[in-house]
Amino acid sequence: IDTALHRKSSTHPFQITDATEVATAEQGTIATAFRENRLYIAVPLLHDQPVIGVLWAAASLAPVQTELRLHWLTLIAAALAVIVGACLAGWQLSQRVSRPLTAVTNVAAQMANGQLGVRAHLSKTNREIATLERTFNEMAIQIEGMLERQREFVANASHELRAPLAVIRLHAEAIASGAVVD
Repeated sequence: IDTALHRKSSTHPFQITDATEVATAEQGTIATAFRENRLYIAVPLLHDQPVIGVLWAAASLAPVQTELRLHWLTLIAAALAVIVGACLAGWQLSQRVSRPLTAVTNVAAQMANGQLGVRAHLSKTNREIATLERTFNEMAIQIEGMLERQREFVANASHELRAPLAVIRLHAEAIASGAVVD
Protein backbone atom coordinates (compact mmCIF):
# COMPACT_ATOMS: atom_id res chain seq x y z
CA ILE A 1 0.00 0.00 0.00
CA ASP A 2 1.38 3.38 -0.98
CA THR A 3 0.57 6.17 1.45
CA ALA A 4 1.33 9.85 1.49
CA LEU A 5 0.45 12.63 3.85
CA HIS A 6 -0.67 15.84 2.19
CA ARG A 7 -0.92 19.02 4.17
CA LYS A 8 -2.30 22.23 2.80
CA SER A 9 0.73 24.15 3.87
CA SER A 10 3.25 21.40 3.23
CA THR A 11 6.12 21.74 0.82
CA HIS A 12 6.25 17.95 0.44
CA PRO A 13 7.64 17.10 -3.01
CA PHE A 14 4.85 14.56 -3.63
CA GLN A 15 1.93 16.73 -4.78
CA ILE A 16 -1.39 14.92 -5.17
CA THR A 17 -3.66 17.86 -5.65
CA ASP A 18 -4.94 16.53 -9.00
CA ALA A 19 -6.59 13.51 -7.28
CA THR A 20 -10.33 14.17 -6.88
CA GLU A 21 -10.57 12.05 -3.75
CA VAL A 22 -7.96 14.28 -2.06
CA ALA A 23 -9.99 17.40 -2.85
CA THR A 24 -13.07 15.71 -1.35
CA ALA A 25 -11.11 14.70 1.78
CA GLU A 26 -9.87 18.29 2.20
CA GLN A 27 -13.57 19.20 2.60
CA GLY A 28 -13.82 16.76 5.53
CA THR A 29 -15.32 13.68 3.78
CA ILE A 30 -13.73 10.26 3.21
CA ALA A 31 -13.44 9.58 -0.53
CA THR A 32 -12.45 6.64 -2.74
CA ALA A 33 -11.65 6.30 -6.44
CA PHE A 34 -10.62 3.63 -8.95
CA ARG A 35 -7.98 4.56 -11.54
CA GLU A 36 -5.45 2.64 -13.55
CA ASN A 37 -6.25 -0.70 -11.87
CA ARG A 38 -5.71 0.79 -8.41
CA LEU A 39 -7.96 1.71 -5.50
CA TYR A 40 -7.36 5.11 -3.92
CA ILE A 41 -8.73 6.33 -0.59
CA ALA A 42 -8.37 9.72 0.98
CA VAL A 43 -9.20 10.29 4.65
CA PRO A 44 -9.29 13.76 6.21
CA LEU A 45 -7.12 14.25 9.29
CA LEU A 46 -9.00 16.38 11.78
CA HIS A 47 -7.87 18.33 14.83
CA ASP A 48 -10.66 20.16 16.62
CA GLN A 49 -12.79 19.96 13.45
CA PRO A 50 -10.56 21.75 10.95
CA VAL A 51 -8.88 19.50 8.38
CA ILE A 52 -5.14 19.64 9.03
CA GLY A 53 -4.19 17.12 6.37
CA VAL A 54 -5.25 14.19 4.22
CA LEU A 55 -4.10 10.60 4.48
CA TRP A 56 -4.03 9.23 0.96
CA ALA A 57 -3.53 5.50 0.24
CA ALA A 58 -3.45 3.45 -2.95
CA ALA A 59 -3.53 -0.30 -3.46
CA SER A 60 -3.27 -2.38 -6.61
CA LEU A 61 -6.42 -4.26 -7.59
CA ALA A 62 -4.53 -6.89 -9.60
CA PRO A 63 -4.50 -9.55 -6.83
CA VAL A 64 -8.19 -8.98 -6.15
CA GLN A 65 -9.02 -9.15 -9.85
CA THR A 66 -6.95 -12.32 -10.24
CA GLU A 67 -8.76 -13.91 -7.30
CA LEU A 68 -12.13 -12.77 -8.64
CA ARG A 69 -11.32 -14.10 -12.11
CA LEU A 70 -10.36 -17.45 -10.56
CA HIS A 71 -13.65 -17.59 -8.66
CA TRP A 72 -15.62 -16.75 -11.83
CA LEU A 73 -13.80 -19.45 -13.80
CA THR A 74 -14.46 -21.96 -11.02
CA LEU A 75 -18.13 -20.99 -10.97
CA ILE A 76 -18.40 -21.28 -14.77
CA ALA A 77 -16.65 -24.66 -14.75
CA ALA A 78 -18.97 -25.92 -12.00
CA ALA A 79 -22.03 -24.67 -13.88
CA LEU A 80 -20.84 -26.38 -17.07
CA ALA A 81 -20.21 -29.59 -15.14
CA VAL A 82 -23.72 -29.45 -13.68
CA ILE A 83 -25.22 -28.81 -17.14
CA VAL A 84 -23.25 -31.67 -18.71
CA GLY A 85 -24.20 -33.95 -15.81
CA ALA A 86 -27.87 -33.02 -16.14
CA CYS A 87 -27.75 -33.66 -19.90
CA LEU A 88 -26.13 -37.07 -19.40
CA ALA A 89 -28.63 -37.99 -16.69
CA GLY A 90 -31.51 -36.87 -18.92
CA TRP A 91 -30.15 -38.84 -21.87
CA GLN A 92 -29.71 -41.95 -19.72
CA LEU A 93 -33.23 -41.59 -18.31
CA SER A 94 -34.72 -41.15 -21.79
CA GLN A 95 -32.87 -44.27 -22.98
CA ARG A 96 -34.12 -46.19 -19.97
CA VAL A 97 -37.71 -45.21 -20.78
CA SER A 98 -37.53 -45.50 -24.56
CA ARG A 99 -35.71 -48.86 -24.74
CA PRO A 100 -38.76 -50.91 -23.59
CA LEU A 101 -41.05 -48.84 -25.82
CA THR A 102 -38.77 -49.55 -28.78
CA ALA A 103 -38.96 -53.26 -27.95
CA VAL A 104 -42.79 -53.12 -27.93
CA THR A 105 -42.69 -51.27 -31.26
CA ASN A 106 -40.44 -53.98 -32.73
CA VAL A 107 -42.81 -56.73 -31.52
CA ALA A 108 -45.76 -54.85 -33.07
CA ALA A 109 -43.86 -54.61 -36.38
CA GLN A 110 -43.17 -58.36 -36.29
CA MET A 111 -46.88 -59.02 -35.69
CA ALA A 112 -47.77 -56.71 -38.59
CA ASN A 113 -45.48 -58.86 -40.78
CA GLY A 114 -47.42 -61.99 -39.86
CA GLN A 115 -45.43 -63.35 -36.92
CA LEU A 116 -48.41 -63.61 -34.57
CA GLY A 117 -46.63 -65.74 -31.96
CA VAL A 118 -44.19 -63.02 -30.83
CA ARG A 119 -44.75 -61.35 -27.46
CA ALA A 120 -43.28 -58.36 -25.61
CA HIS A 121 -40.97 -59.15 -22.68
CA LEU A 122 -42.29 -57.69 -19.44
CA SER A 123 -40.18 -54.90 -17.94
CA LYS A 124 -38.91 -55.48 -14.42
CA THR A 125 -37.95 -51.86 -13.77
CA ASN A 126 -40.97 -49.81 -14.80
CA ARG A 127 -44.52 -50.65 -13.75
CA GLU A 128 -46.17 -48.47 -16.38
CA ILE A 129 -44.15 -50.02 -19.20
CA ALA A 130 -44.81 -53.51 -17.83
CA THR A 131 -48.55 -52.72 -17.80
CA LEU A 132 -48.34 -51.58 -21.43
CA GLU A 133 -46.42 -54.74 -22.40
CA ARG A 134 -48.89 -56.98 -20.54
CA THR A 135 -51.85 -55.26 -22.23
CA PHE A 136 -50.11 -55.56 -25.60
CA ASN A 137 -49.51 -59.28 -25.05
CA GLU A 138 -53.16 -59.80 -24.05
CA MET A 139 -54.23 -57.98 -27.22
CA ALA A 140 -51.89 -60.19 -29.28
CA ILE A 141 -53.42 -63.31 -27.71
CA GLN A 142 -56.92 -62.00 -28.53
CA ILE A 143 -55.94 -61.27 -32.14
CA GLU A 144 -54.29 -64.66 -32.52
CA GLY A 145 -57.40 -66.35 -31.06
CA MET A 146 -59.74 -64.41 -33.37
CA LEU A 147 -57.68 -65.34 -36.42
CA GLU A 148 -57.66 -69.01 -35.34
CA ARG A 149 -61.46 -68.96 -34.91
CA GLN A 150 -61.78 -67.31 -38.33
CA ARG A 151 -59.64 -70.08 -39.90
CA GLU A 152 -61.78 -72.72 -38.18
CA PHE A 153 -64.97 -71.04 -39.41
CA VAL A 154 -63.67 -70.88 -42.98
CA ALA A 155 -62.58 -74.55 -42.80
CA ASN A 156 -65.95 -75.62 -41.36
CA ALA A 157 -67.91 -73.52 -43.85
CA SER A 158 -65.84 -74.94 -46.68
CA HIS A 159 -66.45 -78.50 -45.45
CA GLU A 160 -70.17 -77.88 -44.88
CA LEU A 161 -70.61 -76.34 -48.31
CA ARG A 162 -68.82 -79.14 -50.22
CA ALA A 163 -71.73 -81.60 -50.12
CA PRO A 164 -74.42 -79.13 -51.25
CA LEU A 165 -72.09 -77.74 -53.92
CA ALA A 166 -71.35 -81.29 -55.16
CA VAL A 167 -75.08 -82.02 -55.39
CA ILE A 168 -75.70 -78.77 -57.27
CA ARG A 169 -72.81 -79.51 -59.65
CA LEU A 170 -74.02 -83.05 -60.33
CA HIS A 171 -77.56 -81.79 -60.89
CA ALA A 172 -76.26 -79.09 -63.27
CA GLU A 173 -74.22 -81.68 -65.19
CA ALA A 174 -77.25 -83.97 -65.45
CA ILE A 175 -79.36 -81.13 -66.77
CA ALA A 176 -76.65 -80.19 -69.24
CA SER A 177 -76.38 -83.77 -70.53
CA GLY A 178 -80.15 -84.06 -70.84
CA ALA A 179 -80.39 -86.91 -68.37
CA VAL A 180 -82.64 -84.90 -66.14
CA VAL A 181 -85.43 -82.61 -67.30
CA ASP A 182 -85.95 -79.56 -65.22
